[in-house]
Amino acid sequence: MAKYDFEALKAKVDIVKVISHYIDVTKKGNGYAALCPFHNDSNPSLSISPSKQIFNCFVCHTGGDAFSFVSKYKKIPYLNAVKEACDICGVPTDIKIGDNFSSDSKNTPIYNALEDLAKYYEVYLTSANAIDGKRYIQERHLPEDIVKKFRIGFAPIDPELSIKMMREKKNHSIETLQKSGVLLGGGQFKDRFFGRIIFPITNSYGKVVGFSGRRIKKSDESKYVNSPESVVFHKGNLLYNYYESKELAQKLNKIYVVEGFMDVIALTRCNLPAVGTMGTALTENQINLLNNLKVNICLSLDSDNPGQQAMIKISSELAKRKIKHQIVGVLKDGKDPDEILNTLGENTLIEKMNNLEEPVIHFAKFYKDNNLLDTYDQKLSFVQTFKQHLLNIDQMILPSILKDLSPLLELKEEAVLEYLKENKEKISEDNFVPEYDNAVYTEADYIPPDENYLPSEEEYYPEIPKYSPKNNTNKSTYSNYKSKNLNCADVIYSILTKYDTRKSIIKNNILQKKESFLINYIRSSRDACNYIVKNLNDTSFYYEFVNRFVNIAFSFYDKHPNSTYIELTSLDEFQNKYKTIYKNDRAIDEIIQVFKDYSDKNDYQEPDVNQLKKFVNEYIQIKTQFNQLTKLLQEKEKK
Repeated sequence: MAKYDFEALKAKVDIVKVISHYIDVTKKGNGYAALCPFHNDSNPSLSISPSKQIFNCFVCHTGGDAFSFVSKYKKIPYLNAVKEACDICGVPTDIKIGDNFSSDSKNTPIYNALEDLAKYYEVYLTSANAIDGKRYIQERHLPEDIVKKFRIGFAPIDPELSIKMMREKKNHSIETLQKSGVLLGGGQFKDRFFGRIIFPITNSYGKVVGFSGRRIKKSDESKYVNSPESVVFHKGNLLYNYYESKELAQKLNKIYVVEGFMDVIALTRCNLPAVGTMGTALTENQINLLNNLKVNICLSLDSDNPGQQAMIKISSELAKRKIKHQIVGVLKDGKDPDEILNTLGENTLIEKMNNLEEPVIHFAKFYKDNNLLDTYDQKLSFVQTFKQHLLNIDQMILPSILKDLSPLLELKEEAVLEYLKENKEKISEDNFVPEYDNAVYTEADYIPPDENYLPSEEEYYPEIPKYSPKNNTNKSTYSNYKSKNLNCADVIYSILTKYDTRKSIIKNNILQKKESFLINYIRSSRDACNYIVKNLNDTSFYYEFVNRFVNIAFSFYDKHPNSTYIELTSLDEFQNKYKTIYKNDRAIDEIIQVFKDYSDKNDYQEPDVNQLKKFVNEYIQIKTQFNQLTKLLQEKEKK
């Protein structure tokens, strides 16, 4: 291993020039200041001293010289950092970066073999024997300059030809060729890429470390054959075209992430910097490579469901690490960048690729298009899934983002903001857009019932959740009534607490009275509610139905807080009307018994008959509408 005089080299480089090559620095007194790239810095805390040739962050305490800055910033070995810093300052060195980005040269033969093979493939594509390869290039409308730029080649159909050349003319040993991954397995001295179009794959320093071979004819063979994992080729550490696109990416302050080689090539033809994932989800190391560029990352994977799901995972990981990124949100017609370029032209592709969306907006559109935002639970799940995305959005543009998000989720902007507050665990139902006021509660939003819960109630009210809402300030007040029904009919509790600021509800035990009436209402509606829940997998109808009824009931009770008796003549009329609607007469009898119980336990007081009739009529209208809905659903099911 060679020895280098690092101190002599350090004395020749300018730390300010080196650091400013990667980040913005500002003159401050006798030194310079910058936002520290080693932690989430919002106030310049990185100090650079030209006289001492050192840097130091007063927050995260990262410091050192110019070489250590490059090493930490680029996440590369120290020797590589020394070479890069010297190159920036124009300081000549005899440093030679060898294998695997280290100073030793044990893998140099492998790099040399891969480079020689790449050159051979390039030349062979131009030969008279590469007719099939040339035809493929023409069919893909690849101009000659692009073929040369990407070093696209063709492997001979004869699998032994390239290996023979490598051994006899380039003097590469079988051992080296085996380690480079170009040989087929099983001890065969044959090229694994034979008869395929070749895409050389380089590392972040531009060295060829492997290949991807694409078939040119339809067959049962794999569409692509890639180099196997080796001492120099680790697919999870590489991005296609990364080295070649770095300079343009930093110039334009963005990098596009796509899937295939041809998409990368298409964007490059339009002077747009792009890298390819080579069909894999982004690994931590690949994300580090992108993050090192310090530019906006623009995701544009396939528009189909697998592509969008992969993009959600990548975007979530980027959001977790607070890495700025956007989504190309317009490729919804099934065409990838290569197809758009060849059918619609360069200007159209550039226009589409420049139409970037915030991730949360893009994914909300995707969810909505796939009917994944139809219920309250789905909307809440979406906000939970993309909470980190929302929290990462700059406060200056957050109102604008929420304005676009609100109609997609059919939630008020205030609802999302409320959810994001640390002291809130769920979006308040009062924040729903009126026409979508159909919130429901799920098991995840509840805690187990207390000891007053009776198992028999589970059988009697199967449609009601066997849980009690959690984290409500008035739960203790409500639980003090110790009624078996309170712990069973939790949906009623969730609605009652909506009105808990109205003093009349909780004084004079009126809540107990209302509870009995409403419990019987739940019983009478059980069959219809169960039908909707089972057939639509959506309890929003149930919730809305109960909510409307509660409003009517509360309206009556608020105007007549002391009314506990209803004339039996009125109840008879009430019962006759309901017998034409309900199939189960027992439900009507139970409702009547509730009022009789009130009459027995309380002093007689004449109610407002007109108000009562209005209440009954409204209740009948609701039930009629509900039955009509059920009938329509049944007819639809028969069809």
